[in-house]
Amino acid sequence: MKRRTFLKQAWMKAVGAGYLRDAQRVVFSTKRERQKAARWLQGTSAVTIPFPVRIPDLEGRHEARSALRAALGLSESDRILLSVGRLHRMKRVCETLAAFVDAQAENVALVVVGGNDTFTVQELRSSVPPAAANRVFVQGPLYGAALHQAWLAADGFISLSFRENFGFSLADACAYGLPVIATAGHDLIHEMPVDEKTGTAVGWLLPDLATRTAVDAIRAFSAANIAQLQACGATGKRWADEELSPDRFHDALISMMA
Repeated sequence: MKRRTFLKQAWMKAVGAGYLRDAQRVVFSTKRERQKAARWLQGTSAVTIPFPVRIPDLEGRHEARSALRAALGLSESDRILLSVGRLHRMKRVCETLAAFVDAQAENVALVVVGGNDTFTVQELRSSVPPAAANRVFVQGPLYGAALHQAWLAADGFISLSFRENFGFSLADACAYGLPVIATAGHDLIHEMPVDEKTGTAVGWLLPDLATRTAVDAIRAFSAANIAQLQACGATGKRWADEELSPDRFHDALISMMA
């Protein structure tokens, strides 16, 4: 409702409110998404059912890790932080690149996967400082088996988006058992297990959009021991397996209509 506010509110009053009022159920993918729409939900029956994601087969992770590191000229000990999403201003991909460069985490490489939008792959590649060219890799879009291999090869996931009403890439990262660095604008992360120190038990929940906050999280990811990263990843995977499976989504829809 923040863009073209007058037109959208007029449409909601004249048309949209009727859709909601007459619906047997109004379905939201997260509790926060539902809260955002609360003013329009009077007299409706609203439910929250997270979207499903494919629960991946993690067989071949070692081979995928070795293959991507060889292709990028990285060592086996280098950690890969993966960013997946369209190259849009809302995703703050330029801010992600800047924070990563500022972090100077010598044992971490950033791999950016995504197709052209408000930024192009070439524009992002050109923006990488020469000194960071051996640590930052803008891959462009990947699909299917190629994207699956990238997920398998990664050690962590990062997204500094302003807002994600669900956040499929974050959900996929958890399904692949990766620790995450994510902003509070990801509605889905607030559904996940909580840790008092980091904000979330699946990695690092950033309390604000400041560059320094992201830099500190990247450095913490760089310094974390393997057991800590694996624990975060395992927590996220258990949660995704339980909450985001297609079977659970199917059963929730059937139960909703009973």
